[in-house]
Amino acid sequence: MACTEITLVRCPDCNSDDIKRNGKSATYRQRYLCKCCKRSFQTTYLYRAWKPEIRSLVVPMTMRNSGIRDIENVLEIHRDSVMAMIKAEADKIPTKPLPAKKETVATAELDEFWSFVGSKANQRWTWYAWDAHEKRILAHQNGRRTNASCKKLCDELFARYDIRRYNTDGWQSYSKMLPPLRHRISKKGTQRIERQNLNFRVCKLFCVNVPSSPALSQRASLCTQVLRARFEAG
Repeated sequence: MACTEITLVRCPDCNSDDIKRNGKSATYRQRYLCKCCKRSFQTTYLYRAWKPEIRSLVVPMTMRNSGIRDIENVLEIHRDSVMAMIKAEADKIPTKPLPAKKETVATAELDEFWSFVGSKANQRWTWYAWDAHEKRILAHQNGRRTNASCKKLCDELFARYDIRRYNTDGWQSYSKMLPPLRHRISKKGTQRIERQNLNFRVCKLFCVNVPSSPALSQRASLCTQVLRARFEAG
């Protein structure tokens, strides 16, 4: 007589063993329903992205310059799931409220760098201000290379900081938006922010061929927000 192995199934949320079968999944795997907390679950999943130990690796790999397809190949999960996890983590970063008193900053370096979504004709620009002394991002703005995008960046800087000197390149938008007595166009004065631009370019190097439309802009936004939050937290 054949022996039948009986496996005790427990709810992953409340650990109750008061479980009943609840049909099959789309991949024909048995689903269960907890009678206590009404949680529907499976004991095994075909797709690896549900595993917490897999999900916890996505953002650290992103911050260490792994591309979307690199993460997809190494963790064996779909790139759409990778982008969804990155976006979800970026949305969790709290927006820091405006301080009651403006913080004084000696020198801020302003610059912009571009990437593209889908094709090089569809450019996206990231504008940001860098505090070289404290090595932190003061403010950032994603959009087009227009006066309007530059104005949004400058408005945030004016609201949050009392900056004594602004160092920029010769792009005309800066001269229109920044106070002329504090504005200096200097290649030497923007060396540090240019070095940060290189870090961002390396971060995006491996995802330029990703066909998902929001990939580059979301990835750049995540890197900027995470770095900014990390510097603000000290």
